[in-house]
Amino acid sequence: SFGPPHAQYPQITQQFSVRRSLPSTSLLMKRLGNILKISSSAIFLFIVFPILLHSAIHDWHKGKTDFAAFYSAAGFVVITLVFSFREILSHLYNWYAPEVQKFVVRILFMVPLYSVQSWLSLRFHGPARVYIDTVRDLYEAYVIQSFVYYLIELLGGEDRMAALLSRKDSHYGNHGRFLTTVFRMKRWRMGRDFLLKIKHGVLQYVVVKTISSLFVTFVFLPSGIYGEGKFSWSSA
Repeated sequence: SFGPPHAQYPQITQQFSVRRSLPSTSLLMKRLGNILKISSSAIFLFIVFPILLHSAIHDWHKGKTDFAAFYSAAGFVVITLVFSFREILSHLYNWYAPEVQKFVVRILFMVPLYSVQSWLSLRFHGPARVYIDTVRDLYEAYVIQSFVYYLIELLGGEDRMAALLSRKDSHYGNHGRFLTTVFRMKRWRMGRDFLLKIKHGVLQYVVVKTISSLFVTFVFLPSGIYGEGKFSWSSA
């Protein structure tokens, strides 16, 4: 006997109802994302990569080895950008666990940032490279903080983490004989107190890293006392 579709195929009917409930803009963005993925890969393989390869060989015949390295490295940078942004777009289009995925997206942005920064360092030397490295250092501090919060969310959130840590042995809160004797550091209580002190330590690193990077870029470098790779009392 023939019954209504929802009675015979409930899973199929449910799937189509979910698809209809999705906003049209979301479906449009997913299709646009697929088009961008395919088009960017095709542009790189058939246009960008041959041009970079030809330019690198041409400069190599002229003896410009530094420019040859610059062009060849650009090819790998483009590959990195294509794959990393494809991964980031996949998370944004499938935003099912935002409390965890927001930290994943922040961490994934390190890949294009580091690749472009390393590539630009091949071309720009001297003081310009310090400014480029500052952007990387600032984002690195931000990602370390995001990674800690990502682990906390991945393990169930702060409340669950505090409950898990409270069941651990108390010796994990010790700091060793040296820190306890010299700096009079007390044992951390396992649980929420232990978790908060870890978060405070990570945030302190973020603040110190940010301040030191800004001081090097905007204070030590213009004053001429910044010496990278030098160990002396007259240079920072």
